[in-house]
Amino acid sequence: MLVTFGGVTFRPGEYLYADNNGVIISPSPLTMPE
Repeated sequence: MLVTFGGVTFRPGEYLYADNNGVIISPSPLTMPE
């Protein structure tokens, strides 16, 4: 099921990352620096 919020369409299996500066959607997990 697709979900559209704020003009962005989220697809199953995507990864969402958010903080005070914005939002990133990625098709694969992101590695965070230590």
